Amino acid sequence: MGKPRNSASRELQEMDAVERVTHRIRTEGIEAALDALLGVCRDEKSAAPARSSAGTAIFRAAGFFDANREDATKKAPSEMSPQELAAALQKLKRELSERSPPDEAEGEEDTDLDGEPGEGDKKGQLFD
Repeated sequence: MGKPRNSASRELQEMDAVERVTHRIRTEGIEAALDALLGVCRDEKSAAPARSSAGTAIFRAAGFFDANREDATKKAPSEMSPQELAAALQKLKRELSERSPPDEAEGEEDTDLDGEPGEGDKKGQLFD
């Protein structure tokens, strides 16, 4: 009768193996899969249904079939760094100013995002 295996050690080995395999799938596997799909799409000798399926898989992976495609690629504000938040805020301000009619934008006083009179562009604010 052999000695019993340590179940905690075996579980640890299994977890390590799963981590290694998952890492390979997310690095090597995803690139290999994309290369294969692109190969099928680019091969004019591939059957039309195969090319179509490969193209659909690529678009689906890229989020083009998501209902809110634009939102699918964006981070939530809670996941952004301070620099990313500042850039997002500047982009929103720029988009807002582009939507405002020129005569209104010139005469407006500085307001915060909530519409209250703002502090201007003083340094030391949260998004400076």
